[in-house]
Amino acid sequence: MKALTEYIISLKNLVRAEVDSVRHDFFRTAVALVIVTLVGLFCLAAIGLIFLALFLYLAGFMAPAPAVLITGIVALVFAVLLVEIAVWLAR
Repeated sequence: MKALTEYIISLKNLVRAEVDSVRHDFFRTAVALVIVTLVGLFCLAAIGLIFLALFLYLAGFMAPAPAVLITGIVALVFAVLLVEIAVWLAR
């Protein structure tokens, strides 16, 4: 009976240690996910600012409509390149 009690206590301690380990790993993963999300948002803002700078640069040389068209084409090419990279990485 004493061996069974010690086995149950050891099992309880093992489960507690595993739960603590999983909780710690989950917290680290959640923090990493938040950081990656913030980095993605900052990159998106940076790309938007680059396109805005391109538009403002082109608007100094030509009418706004062609400047917007050229900026849109550059953004579309950039998006297609990102999709192609994502498809290549997914293989």
